[in-house]
Amino acid sequence: MLKIYLLGPLRVVDAGGSDITPLGKKTQGVLALLAKSPGHRRARSWIQDKLWSDRGPTQGAASLRQCLTEIRKAFGANSDVLCSANGFLSLDTKAFKIFDAPQESASGAELFEGLDDIRDAEFEHWLRDIRAEHIPAATQNGSSHVAGAPMPTLVLLEEPQQERSELLFAADFNGQVSHSLQEAGNIVMLLFLPKPVQQDTIVLSTRCLMHGTDWHVEVRLTDGRSDRLLWRAGRRIAGSGHIPLESLEVRELVRQAVTAVLDHCCRASYNGSPAGQAFLAQKLIFSLDSNHFIQAEHLLSEAYSREPRATYLAWKSFLRLTRIVEERREDPRVLQRDALELIDLALREEPNNSTVLALAAQARLLVEEDPTSCLHLARRSIDLDPSNPMAWGYHALGQVHVGKAKDAHLSALRARYLAQSSPFVFWWDMLCCVTACNVGEFEKAIDFAEKVRAIVPAYKPALRYLYPLYRANRQFEQADKALLRLRDAEPGFDPESYENPNYPVSTLRKTRLIEHV
Repeated sequence: MLKIYLLGPLRVVDAGGSDITPLGKKTQGVLALLAKSPGHRRARSWIQDKLWSDRGPTQGAASLRQCLTEIRKAFGANSDVLCSANGFLSLDTKAFKIFDAPQESASGAELFEGLDDIRDAEFEHWLRDIRAEHIPAATQNGSSHVAGAPMPTLVLLEEPQQERSELLFAADFNGQVSHSLQEAGNIVMLLFLPKPVQQDTIVLSTRCLMHGTDWHVEVRLTDGRSDRLLWRAGRRIAGSGHIPLESLEVRELVRQAVTAVLDHCCRASYNGSPAGQAFLAQKLIFSLDSNHFIQAEHLLSEAYSREPRATYLAWKSFLRLTRIVEERREDPRVLQRDALELIDLALREEPNNSTVLALAAQARLLVEEDPTSCLHLARRSIDLDPSNPMAWGYHALGQVHVGKAKDAHLSALRARYLAQSSPFVFWWDMLCCVTACNVGEFEKAIDFAEKVRAIVPAYKPALRYLYPLYRANRQFEQADKALLRLRDAEPGFDPESYENPNYPVSTLRKTRLIEHV
């Protein structure tokens, strides 16, 4: 069993205690990249892009082969720890153990000391980000979460119902909530209130009453010990003689309940639990702040290391693609490949996870420009969880790219309705702006974009659309203001950027709005 130490200079020690670290800096860089990768596995092309981004593919491949030879030579009898097959490199997870927590001998040490000597822009970016991730999240965002904190136990309680149909409704509603929460993380769920009630118990209770043909539904989240109300929501659902289990109103109420539970999980002592960390990471991603991206990466990595769930990998893929849009790097290929690798691994681990499928639809559309695969994955996600607004969102974007503009707008409106309780509702407002543009409803598109700007004033996608939208609507004073805001958000922006195929307004270029830039 090899030991790989990451704090301080990278060190590899064999079972006998001998230091077998390769001498070459880029050779050590290969090991560093694999040591901090999901599953300790990466495509050879990804490694090349990180260490030899300034060289051609042939020269980079030759340099990588030389490094692999050096690693195997240094490892000697342990050379089979490094595996190479089908264009991928990996470390045999059964043959080594990684130490990246502070040791007495590494007190105050930096991660991968000495690898700053590797002069490659892509590796420098990676090293900076990975060091930032390694800083405990509590010191980065001021949170007081304790790693390893327990998840609350969630009791799905069906209140006493008067009619059998009401009981069936409550049972099915709780089943839908349970399914969505199981995808989010390993949350303990019970169907009865345990005695005695533990401190970390919360109760989601569902009560419904049928009056005439209408259904009145109330859902509450309470503290199990004190019965303190944490959240409540209610709906009157017009009936037609049948139990409205598949109505849009019920789906939206399911999503509200799921959001309320997850939001509770990332507060107070629970934000150190994997599911709580993942939900907090989503909040940080949707803040669209580059510093928050680093914190989100750390939280998702920590959540996955403690609870290997595909959902956490899928959100890391989503983060990579968000960084491409927001950071506007000149060459996004490394982040794109990283996103695809993460989502492919997530699909292998949980192919029937609705969230994983929805975020895989995003990767297929944005990286591979494959709307057919996007639609297939989004439709599969919807079949598994019809209340998932992300699934409906990427279904809408897939429809835009295959020319089904009216269907896309209807899907987007459905997604936005389901997401109305989400803290990230502005994302779906922006989606509705995009689809409204495609059906030529410019005033509605402006309204959706302004809703986005009211919540997130510097949200770049909204500003990118508002400028041509106001010009198309002959609101030139408003267009000039939108242009100034866009230049503040993107220094150096010029309207000619819209003509650049790499500028992130591909759906806008499919509309006649582009004529008004």
